[in-house]
Amino acid sequence: MKTILVCLDFTDISDSVMEEACSFASKTGAALHLVYVSPYRGEKATHVASAEGQTASISMKMTKENQKMEHFESQCREKGIAVDGSILSGNVSDAITNKAKELEINYIIIGSRTTNAATHVIKGSVGADLLKKLKKPVLLVPHK
Repeated sequence: MKTILVCLDFTDISDSVMEEACSFASKTGAALHLVYVSPYRGEKATHVASAEGQTASISMKMTKENQKMEHFESQCREKGIAVDGSILSGNVSDAITNKAKELEINYIIIGSRTTNAATHVIKGSVGADLLKKLKKPVLLVPHK
């Protein structure tokens, strides 16, 4: 069975990404593997708790991440699509690349926020980085 890696950031673009991913999976019979890279998890978390109150706040944010992942997974299951999900940590591009290699994925679907070509050239994009590193087809979903 083919596997589509679906990269989410849990912002408003994630709904559009999931819509495209479910449509593509339904048409091809592929399974989906959803990934989200959390700034709150792992050794190199970008949001580090320094006080008890912050620890509770970060714990709540991690719980919300889990709930969002479960929400997207259940959407797929309701449509009869095989799905699994992972919440990763670390550098976004590296974490997604490592998971994609581990799963031996066939396709990648990711949202694209860049509307300014100059910004895209200067800053680059995770989608372009994944295409270069993985040599797999990447479907970029534009922000609506």
